[in-house]
Amino acid sequence: MVKKVQPKKAAPPPKQTARATPPAALKRDFKANVTGSGNGKSVAPLDDFDKQMYADAGLGVSTKPNDNITPSIAVLQPLSPQVLAGASQIEDAEAGDFWVKGATPPIIGGQDGIWFQPAAMTEHWFEFVPRDAGGGFVARYDVEYDEKGRIIPPEGAVQSEDNPNSFSFEETGNNCIHYRHIAGFVWVDGVGLEYVLSFHGTGHTVARSWNTKWTRKRFPDGKMMPAYSHLYHLTTNQRSNKKGTWFQVAVSEGEHLRSCGEIVGDLHKALQMGRALAQAFQRGEKVPGAPEEFEAEGDGAPAGGDYDEQGGEKIPF
Repeated sequence: MVKKVQPKKAAPPPKQTARATPPAALKRDFKANVTGSGNGKSVAPLDDFDKQMYADAGLGVSTKPNDNITPSIAVLQPLSPQVLAGASQIEDAEAGDFWVKGATPPIIGGQDGIWFQPAAMTEHWFEFVPRDAGGGFVARYDVEYDEKGRIIPPEGAVQSEDNPNSFSFEETGNNCIHYRHIAGFVWVDGVGLEYVLSFHGTGHTVARSWNTKWTRKRFPDGKMMPAYSHLYHLTTNQRSNKKGTWFQVAVSEGEHLRSCGEIVGDLHKALQMGRALAQAFQRGEKVPGAPEEFEAEGDGAPAGGDYDEQGGEKIPF
């Protein structure tokens, strides 16, 4: 059984440029066991042995997108197996917590939150087997729009007669869900862990609003700063409507990377990591993994995945 750790709430980082000892609130045993996770600590000089290895840098490593999957972070919902008694191997998990799969601890309180450095936003369609058919991830498809800005579903996917925002594959009956993904790093104690936050349903509004915050971060001459120029404190809040109750990500206004030395440690390394991840997603060398909430539930995506592209909320995500 994995015991949930409840750290103290992380306070906003101090306004300073010098590297400082991480605050007590961030001193936690939080190590990732996922391929591709970055480390923000300084790199030691190469000895003769490492120099020989360095001459073969990247040799044998696949750069194909399907071999470079970035895992995703999930927000646990009231019916997530990690929350339901007797259905999970994780003690004390609660709805609204972050599930950071592959990390220790894997559960981070939604009110405590995480510090996240975004690097890139992408969009994909995901195909899932319906829950009543056993569930599971099937395939990932690129997103395209027509000349009027309307999203084009993958070949074979049809729109529901009852809901214009719901798509499924006519031949198989599999669900077809549109996602926005924000790739970046969860930072704890000077270590940057590479993950993706995936948004669908009402979550599209959160992702678009977050992107708007990026566009407002400007250099003195008016040019936009890169997405990785700031760290954001992410928490969760509870939402509800006549369809039900759910938890979604809440995003702070952001702290300039220069002021986050206590969190990232080496500021220049954090800058380099953000740039490298942004470029990798831009070139298509990395792609997001299947959203963790459906891997956790083991049963595909919820039917529909409804949302109002203009910002309205129709159904919990």
